[in-house]
Amino acid sequence: LKNIVSRAELPDADHQKLVKALGSYRQKFLSLVEAEKDIGLTHTDGKLGGLRQTVHEVETELTSLSQTLNKEIDAAAQTMKWTLYAAIIGIIFAAAAMLSWIAYRISKRARRAAYSMQQVAAGDGDLTRRLDAEGSDEFAELGHSFNLFATKIHDLLKRVAELTTTLSQTSSKVTDAAYATKDSMV
Repeated sequence: LKNIVSRAELPDADHQKLVKALGSYRQKFLSLVEAEKDIGLTHTDGKLGGLRQTVHEVETELTSLSQTLNKEIDAAAQTMKWTLYAAIIGIIFAAAAMLSWIAYRISKRARRAAYSMQQVAAGDGDLTRRLDAEGSDEFAELGHSFNLFATKIHDLLKRVAELTTTLSQTSSKVTDAAYATKDSMV
């Protein structure tokens, strides 16, 4: 292009402007080429190659980090699973223990009530015995009702005994009066 411009018949002012513009163009073109070389003419050269290498290294690190995180997540999930199993088993054992304790308490109260009733029924009829009526459960209600029944029977038998004593005394008086009447008639 420089040769064509030098052979062209142009006025000197235009010729110098054109030579100057060509020089400026050449300088800018060479700067562009250097910049392109610096950036990288292929995907493995210059800054483009460095960027590609860095991206590749970052991808490798991310893959490694992803694998490590997946292993840690799996380990944490496994730990949580075993913790959950342990908690469930603990809850089951706690519930079983609590139910066993409740069953023991109920059967203990039932045995005590049955024993006391057997003592009253099989013994000499001691109506002064009472069942345990403390608490607010069914056994306390049973004990309270039985105690009330035993008290009524005891009071009734006491009245019968008093009436028997009175009757016996009255009968003795009547007998004495009958003997006295018989003696006075004879």
